[in-house]
Amino acid sequence: MSTGKLKQQAPAAVKDFRQFLCFRIGNRDFAVDVMNVREVVRATEVAGDCALEGSPSYEWSHAGQSIKVFDLRAVFHLGEPVLNDSTRVIFVDPDQRQFGMMVDGVNEIVRVRSSEVQPSSTSSEKMKMVFPEQVGVGGRSVLCLDPLQLTTSKQPRRS
Repeated sequence: MSTGKLKQQAPAAVKDFRQFLCFRIGNRDFAVDVMNVREVVRATEVAGDCALEGSPSYEWSHAGQSIKVFDLRAVFHLGEPVLNDSTRVIFVDPDQRQFGMMVDGVNEIVRVRSSEVQPSSTSSEKMKMVFPEQVGVGGRSVLCLDPLQLTTSKQPRRS
């Protein structure tokens, strides 16, 4: 069943909530709406013997397909690439554009009331496009990534 059908069939009570997959890059936490997430796998399973060069994206083979994987450390200039047992690739398919996002680790899935999802507090307009929303998780504010923005030609710098 497609995610579009799931959204249409959701009862009113479910629509009052949203779920986010929280992940880590370096010492920062971020989130992505689970409606965009297809699967999460260990990066070592898709990378194989691939040497990470600090490139913002790679073409990796997964499930018999060549799929672009964005290394979010490189995309957001958050340090050298890391590939270890905690490193994960989050495969997303917003608007039927499947690609992966390599992150340092996946923390949890959180469920929040839709009314508690706030506009991003970041000051940069470019960053607000990439991180349009934020949610409160464990007493801290977590920026929510719009994965479609990774497919644009210019990537914002994260300070």
